[in-house]
Amino acid sequence: IFAPQFLRNRQNAKMHQVFSTLFDNDDLIVNHDRGCLFRPTRGVNFPDGTVRDMPEWETRDNLHLDMNPWLYMDGSDEPQQNLDRLRYDKLSNFIFENNQVRKKDGLTLQAVLNLEDNPEESGGFIVVPGFHKHFEEYFKLVNGSRGVASHSFAKNSELFIKRAIRIPMRRGSIVIWNQLMPHGSKHNSSHRWRAAQFVRMFPRASMVESRAKSRALCVQRQLFRHPRGTVEVSPVGMRVFGLQGYVTETQRPTNWSEAKPYGQQPRRNSDDAHVEDA
Repeated sequence: IFAPQFLRNRQNAKMHQVFSTLFDNDDLIVNHDRGCLFRPTRGVNFPDGTVRDMPEWETRDNLHLDMNPWLYMDGSDEPQQNLDRLRYDKLSNFIFENNQVRKKDGLTLQAVLNLEDNPEESGGFIVVPGFHKHFEEYFKLVNGSRGVASHSFAKNSELFIKRAIRIPMRRGSIVIWNQLMPHGSKHNSSHRWRAAQFVRMFPRASMVESRAKSRALCVQRQLFRHPRGTVEVSPVGMRVFGLQGYVTETQRPTNWSEAKPYGQQPRRNSDDAHVEDA
């Protein structure tokens, strides 16, 4: 999740600008999430020189919410309490934080950045527009568990798939949606690859001091894993990575004793063995 191109994309000034406009707030933090890669399923070239259709490679169409709708409906503070306890001792903490959504937080947004051209037939992002206006009305009628991090619409997939719209996009385009909207992906039925990166930004003010510091130092350690000069952190990057106030060095130093993180020296790679790769 800390691949150099992913890091460059997350600190893109235009991306920060559009999220800032939607939130009416430019003091934002970007998440560190995964991407997706869908194989072509038609006219696939194989090493033996044959070209075959591979319909069995098609993924299942899906719609879901990256949150627990019943915790949200109850106005529970449990998601915030979960976030406050994060210390980023493993990279899965960055994935976990995406699903912790409270009603009192107000607007929450998610996005997909297309890394390749994504025409209709190559599958990809679908969303049910306007559902956020009927979110509470619907979930008052549906029973579910407060102990899950997300919700799948598999039981009512036919009903929701009919109301979902597919959004084809060019390479470098981004689509942003309200996190209360069911969204997912359509299967790839073309000769093209589908590649995309998941992005989310949220107000810095939502983080308590202990979490913000732990998160910044973890991000710094991941930056140090790349050879010096591989990833340049821009002024926007210092802000959206949450490094301001905690980190004074974002490049792997030539001499490790030159590094000056806030409050402690960075750990060498061998000392970071407990950190999970994702």
